[in-house]
Amino acid sequence: MFTGRRPNKGLIAGLLLLAATSASASERYDPRLRFRTLRTEHFDIHAHQGEDVMARRLASIAERARRRFQPILGVPRGRVQVILVDQTDLSNGWATPVPYNTIEITAVAPPPESNIGNTTDWLDVVFTHEYTHILHLDRSRGFMQGLRKVFGRVAPVFPNGFLPVWQIEGLATFEESRMSGQGRIPAGDFRAIVDAAAAAGRFESIDRASGGLTDWPGGHVPYAYGAYFHQFLADRYGPERLARLADASAGRVPFFGGRAFKNVFGRSASDLWDEFRKAYRDELGDNPALDELRAMVRKQTVTLLYAARDSDHNNAIALAETLKKKTPAQVRG
Repeated sequence: MFTGRRPNKGLIAGLLLLAATSASASERYDPRLRFRTLRTEHFDIHAHQGEDVMARRLASIAERARRRFQPILGVPRGRVQVILVDQTDLSNGWATPVPYNTIEITAVAPPPESNIGNTTDWLDVVFTHEYTHILHLDRSRGFMQGLRKVFGRVAPVFPNGFLPVWQIEGLATFEESRMSGQGRIPAGDFRAIVDAAAAAGRFESIDRASGGLTDWPGGHVPYAYGAYFHQFLADRYGPERLARLADASAGRVPFFGGRAFKNVFGRSASDLWDEFRKAYRDELGDNPALDELRAMVRKQTVTLLYAARDSDHNNAIALAETLKKKTPAQVRG
């Protein structure tokens, strides 16, 4: 239960510094919020008034997630600080290993129309995602581990924090679904991001997958492409290779983690991405049900329905684009 005391002042100061280097503590959180700490065996859950019930549920979720992940990605070093706060309508979360293993979760579920709203237990999904970041980023191996012992928990000794965004967010998005059975991987709206692009011949290159795009699908790119790329690697080479990759990149100098792919998979990240793109397109085009559907299109009018909220980018459009490649005269869309 809640201890009735405030979290360590030095800890909170460090967390606030992480959250916004240009903001003071009073600007990060509403000064009217009074935080208490709920301690579990491995986590400190910091929550303010009105969030007692959710904090207790989060404590249970956190310990369960730790048990699930332990044989796969191991466990963090030391206790994990988790901040649960309700002061915005934006569903979000973030995680960092510097200077402490810290997770912040906004105590607001996403709206149904959101791509991250396809879940029955959002708190479980968002914690699993952010906890994956902690396990992935709180890694130093070899020479980098030696530097960590000398300089402590400073950003440069955590090489995985300097990996491409699609690699960091892709692993977390993949694990949020693998571990929870929910999340974005099985969501039709989310899959349509890559399906529609692949069907239209606009499958993003590895260079563009880290985001920064002004055109559709914008900020979803590193999450969607990164997640399905990691799913492809797990399916093709085995999920245990993902843990090996996390360790291999954690032993390399920041910004030079790309070589880790060759060490683990025997191929560069770019070559694997090309393999991923080809496999994705083949999967879209080689489905036996497509032949039946093409035969129907030649004989009668077929209406493709979709449940996605995006009328411009969805699986119906992706399917129509795929059908056009062999029956262009009969397909309109």
